[in-house]
Amino acid sequence: MNQKQFLESGNYLIDEVKTRAEKGSPYFFSPATMRGFSSRLSELCWRSGEKIYFITSEADKDYIKHSGSVRQWTVRYISLDGNIETLGKFQEHQNLNDARRAVKEALVH
Repeated sequence: MNQKQFLESGNYLIDEVKTRAEKGSPYFFSPATMRGFSSRLSELCWRSGEKIYFITSEADKDYIKHSGSVRQWTVRYISLDGNIETLGKFQEHQNLNDARRAVKEALVH
């Protein structure tokens, strides 16, 4: 599958991710948490079995913006029970395309 086909295979499942998170990770999407990490959600998600993969970006900016804060991307997945796990490391990716490539790789393995 090339990158264009991979992107076209993504779905808008963030509402389902948030609904699942209410069970196992209830504070993950709370306004305070999102604001504290300056979190943003990617527009696309990918389903593989019971997992849904999604991408967040964070900048450690809380109420005190640290000098040199930069936005970086994290690949995550949520299971049926609502637990959210990080694929790889927190803020491992320098840009959205790198994070998408990591999701694509996870889906083929």
